[in-house]
Amino acid sequence: MILSTATGISAVAAQGKGNSDCVKWCVANFGHPASDCISLAAKCKGPCYDCGPAASQPPSQLLCSKKCVPIDNQNCGGCGITCSNGKTCKGGSCVCPTGLADCSGTCKDLKSDNLNCGACGKSCGDGKTCVNGECVCPSGLTDCSGTCKDLKSDNLNCGTCGKSCGDGKTCVNGECTCPSGSTDCSGTCRDLKGDNLNCGACGKSCGDGQTCVNGECECPSGSTNCSGTCKSLQTDVNNCGTCGTVCAAGQTCQSGQCTCPAGSTLCSGTCKTFQDDNNNCGACGVVCGTGQTCKNGKCECPGGAAQCAGTCKNLQVDSANCGACGVICPLPRLCQGGQCVCSQGTTLCGTTCTNTQTDPYNCGGCGQSCGGGHACQGGRCQCTRSGGQCDLGNPGACCSQTCTNFHPPAPPVCY
Repeated sequence: MILSTATGISAVAAQGKGNSDCVKWCVANFGHPASDCISLAAKCKGPCYDCGPAASQPPSQLLCSKKCVPIDNQNCGGCGITCSNGKTCKGGSCVCPTGLADCSGTCKDLKSDNLNCGACGKSCGDGKTCVNGECVCPSGLTDCSGTCKDLKSDNLNCGTCGKSCGDGKTCVNGECTCPSGSTDCSGTCRDLKGDNLNCGACGKSCGDGQTCVNGECECPSGSTNCSGTCKSLQTDVNNCGTCGTVCAAGQTCQSGQCTCPAGSTLCSGTCKTFQDDNNNCGACGVVCGTGQTCKNGKCECPGGAAQCAGTCKNLQVDSANCGACGVICPLPRLCQGGQCVCSQGTTLCGTTCTNTQTDPYNCGGCGQSCGGGHACQGGRCQCTRSGGQCDLGNPGACCSQTCTNFHPPAPPVCY
């Protein structure tokens, strides 16, 4: 009998399938007996129609442990295949929901995931958050070389990226500021109350030995500030007793007083020894004469010399001090052996040294005078005129001859 209804047609078809594919499938999957599976297939239902060869395509169920189970997140595309990490089963595959991306097996929102921002694996840096697929810094922070920084308070990025606050400064409202009690001196924070290089004001340096106390340069106990330098007025030869009081050459400052060394005395601003100083011999200002030396505080002449009017003189040979100070030998006499004598070859006649060999007034001896016409030669008076002109008023000029005028007015001659 042939059925005309759809049900009848399906039944015929089912019987065909039950006798072929369904029977084989039921036997293969349900073993013996598989009568229930086969019987249901003959009625166009049962496992063969739910998850077997007679199921609609694509199938909505799977045969798992002899049971047809729904294809869902627990059995996606196969028995026990579980969809996790935000995925759902779709078309037999675990897939991410719309708007999410599969990043290494996990669904991620590339618009907001800080570890996968805009693309899988793209991580937002320190402090950044992912907004619409872009790594951005939170409000109030600025991206400085990939890191979010607060330009109002970051000491390494103060006011702008990369601007570092100097030694001791902190960033306040975007400005590098020194802490309370310190002052910015050329970019460095300084305590003007205790900084020796910036005492009371930037750049004001305390002098040698000074320390800054409450903004004032002070010298240590026992010293005084002299033109910016600490000095001991008790011992400093350039500031002895008071600033600027300079001790004389050779002096030392003792207990604030300029003092010469033992055995010396201050003379015109210099320490002098009276025992051997030619310019201060025995007392200040006593100057030894020419040739003298100071010995034991007295000006002395060298051996054999005598002091005459402050100058050393040899009384044996000094014509101005011959035999005694002030004894002057008249010229041309010389001082020899402390006596005024005539030079060799001359004889003292009266007060004059003369050569008795040639002096017509002392010829051969003192007081022996040669007459007119005579000259002293070899200590003897010799006549020098014979036959020459003569003077009738001095007839002796012709020696042994006579002054005669033979031919006046011609001059007379010795004859």
